[in-house]
Amino acid sequence: MTARRAGLAVVALATLIGLWNTLSYPAGAGFDAASHREYADFIVSHWRLPHVNETPEYYSPPFYYAVAGLAVKLGSAVGLADPHKLGQLLNVPIIAGIGLLTLALAVQSGAARHAALGCSSLPRGPDTHRRPLRSEGGGRPRSRTGSR
Repeated sequence: MTARRAGLAVVALATLIGLWNTLSYPAGAGFDAASHREYADFIVSHWRLPHVNETPEYYSPPFYYAVAGLAVKLGSAVGLADPHKLGQLLNVPIIAGIGLLTLALAVQSGAARHAALGCSSLPRGPDTHRRPLRSEGGGRPRSRTGSR
């Protein structure tokens, strides 16, 4: 299996785990879920950012919450029993996107074989581009003209 295929397999597995988590975990079960719901609902209800005392999540970046709030409104409009589940479902494409972006960056940097395993910090074997040490006969580096 190539490093790229292994990386795609890891991204697919993470995405499937995210989907399973979304479908099996209640949308309001997190310890701070109510605060996040309130923030998303506030943004789409008022079309502005909340002030300090208006919601507990006023300091979070608003883009995700605005999109999640719109998804919740859509869920309410179509009559879903738990419209906040659509907001939670937004995490699945985000997981996939982050995984694919990470894989693309690893391929571009030449670290794909380690990134696919989640071990990009591992050494990559002997460094073939290093200068020899003085003890190995390296001496001083030569100038561009070739003289020492």
